[in-house]
Amino acid sequence: SVYEHFDVTYVVNDVTGEEITSYGTFQRLQCEEVSRAELEKHYEARRILQSQPAAWKSNSVLLVDTSGSMRESDVWGTRSRLGAVWRAIAEDFVARRIRTGMAGKNHAVSIV
Repeated sequence: SVYEHFDVTYVVNDVTGEEITSYGTFQRLQCEEVSRAELEKHYEARRILQSQPAAWKSNSVLLVDTSGSMRESDVWGTRSRLGAVWRAIAEDFVARRIRTGMAGKNHAVSIV
């Protein structure tokens, strides 16, 4: 059976009553609206960077660990460590760079 208590989800063996696993309740990222004009700017920037690599000002490369240990559910607010990584990339890296103007059409981000 699956139970929730104080933002923690518990999976329990119905026969023995033993806890099988538990994890912090998943929290959804807030969706940000992307206007048609912003989407067009993105496509244009991608076209330029693909056709003129010398136009790049920077290329940030983020290495993401996807090993088995990243499935552990010990990070509050996400189902797994990997979920926490994706959330941090979205909220702390990408969104901050956009908000502060640190990212522009000549800056690329690669995730490996």
